[in-house]
Amino acid sequence: MKNIYWVIGIVIILVIGFLFCIFFSYRSCFSYHTSGPSTIEYYKVKYCDILLENPNGCDKVSTNSIIINDADADKDNELDPGTNWNWNNPESNDSQDNLAALCYGFYNMKNETYCKMLCGCSLCSQDDPSLCDRSCESDNDCKWTCGCECISKNEECKFTNILCEAPDPSYACKCINKDCRFEKII
Repeated sequence: MKNIYWVIGIVIILVIGFLFCIFFSYRSCFSYHTSGPSTIEYYKVKYCDILLENPNGCDKVSTNSIIINDADADKDNELDPGTNWNWNNPESNDSQDNLAALCYGFYNMKNETYCKMLCGCSLCSQDDPSLCDRSCESDNDCKWTCGCECISKNEECKFTNILCEAPDPSYACKCINKDCRFEKII
């Protein structure tokens, strides 16, 4: 009789353990992933770090060039790592898993600039023109851009769809004390 109580006790413990696994975290008990946590935030941090640590800088690297080979970034239920991604056609059937797809699909980023900002890149953009390089040696080193105004000719202003008026013709983008800025033309 004692043996039957032992068997019933073991069965009850096993059933409770199984229900615990199902209720709290099916994945943690039966996961086939062995390389660490598999949350979207984990993948964002992992692949944004690649962007941030690139020696060319954030602004010179495209987010679709950072391939994700261990997550379904484009939400098409298949692992298809690659660089095929188009911000103008994000719902394309031939999109592949990369950082751009992750930004769009899971964080609702609508363009390259916002994806890079999500990753922590400091970019020259109309959203924060104070991040733009304005260094210069002569007036030829300066240019006017819509959104970022007067910046270094080698800087790229990340334009995000604003309407700009033409600059006042009585002002010009000039190099003043090694800094590009608007000055009144005398």
